[in-house]
Amino acid sequence: NLSSQVVKRNLYRLGFPEDLLGGYHAMLDELVRRRNSIAHGADGNPVKEADYERLRKAVFGAMDELTLSVVSAVESSKFRR
Repeated sequence: NLSSQVVKRNLYRLGFPEDLLGGYHAMLDELVRRRNSIAHGADGNPVKEADYERLRKAVFGAMDELTLSVVSAVESSKFRR
């Protein structure tokens, strides 16, 4: 369950700004809530295609942004403390 709190904590531990993926926090939290409600039987409704696509774009956007930040940090040796 990769909530925004977990993302922030992991970014901090890796030496990145906690708000690096701030633009995605609300959608990541929505995805976790929806996943949990489906997994625990609280929501049996099918996921609307528009909701799926919106969340999918957010997740891939967050992954792209994180990937670019990691590559940039490696290239500039920012990972060395």
